[in-house]
Amino acid sequence: MKPLKILAPALLAAGTLVYIACSDEPDGFRHASPDRGITLPADHAAHPDYKNEWWYYTGHLRSRDGRRFGFQLTWFRVGLTKEQQEGSRFKVNTFYFAHFTVTDKDRGTFLHAERSSRGGEYDDAGADARVLRTWIDDWRLEGLGEMFYLSGRTDTMALSLIATPGKPAVLQGENGYSRKGDVATNASMYYSLPRLGVVGVLMIDGTPLEVEGEAWMDHEFGTSQLGAEQVGWDWFSLQLAGNRELMLYGLRRADGSYDPNASGSYIKPDGTRVPLTPADYRIEVLDRWTSPKSGATYPSRWRVTVPKLGIEAMVTPYVADQELQTENSSRVTYWEGAVNVDATVQGQPAGGEGYVELTGYAGALSF
Repeated sequence: MKPLKILAPALLAAGTLVYIACSDEPDGFRHASPDRGITLPADHAAHPDYKNEWWYYTGHLRSRDGRRFGFQLTWFRVGLTKEQQEGSRFKVNTFYFAHFTVTDKDRGTFLHAERSSRGGEYDDAGADARVLRTWIDDWRLEGLGEMFYLSGRTDTMALSLIATPGKPAVLQGENGYSRKGDVATNASMYYSLPRLGVVGVLMIDGTPLEVEGEAWMDHEFGTSQLGAEQVGWDWFSLQLAGNRELMLYGLRRADGSYDPNASGSYIKPDGTRVPLTPADYRIEVLDRWTSPKSGATYPSRWRVTVPKLGIEAMVTPYVADQELQTENSSRVTYWEGAVNVDATVQGQPAGGEGYVELTGYAGALSF
């Protein structure tokens, strides 16, 4: 899940508004459909016939000296309508941006960075429709056979990782069709790699650290997702002990209640997916945190339960402030953070780690 609408800084001079999820007019773009399905590895590549797309990696790293980190690296592709293309002096049909974060769990710090580009004739950004290869300058994501290479770099942090799937891909929703609203086209094509082994180098505070750990990947593409009455979401990806995973989310209405159009997945050790509906799980907020930068108040600790599976989980952020203010890319403020999970499954300990994403708390997501 990712932010709803963005203002593309590279296109602002032309007065162009880029809609990333709520556009009512597809302008020639395809919509997600339950008949389409997901085919891998082909669908790792870009899908320019859909308006919006993202490749989303989050994970947990440990250095040789025992330091612990969380990370996020996400690449976005947004197709522009014909009207937007005509209104831009750059004459491009796609806008690209990326977000990169590192959470130092032990020192309680959070760093984040962003990049954006219109690509085009400069070839400084792009997304290949034939193979997995998307980039903005030296921030790169590439397929290497069954593995993946991802990297990001700033003056204060850098990360280069090789990721290897430890479990098969999971098709979310109905055969990869993830419905988000009352209208059938309010949906995305969505699949996950819920257990990736990662190894590489993290540069932090000027020091290179050899790291290894585990990550989660989500890939979504579609044209129109949320309904007008939905203001944001609370999304959880939790990796539990015993090689089990839990993904679930709530789509929030303006009154704070959850919309029934949502879904989740419990993934067994053998990779089998158990589909979940909102009636199957409960997300209870236990604490809140107010950002001194944006003034937004976010949930900051949760009890997540799935009664039919005997799952009870206490989810706690490693660092309270994991808020991103993305003025140079999406211009959306949201919270995306590494969390600790104290859980039981059928009464047996199953603690782990995960990531939570919270959108819509820093104001309306439409402009």
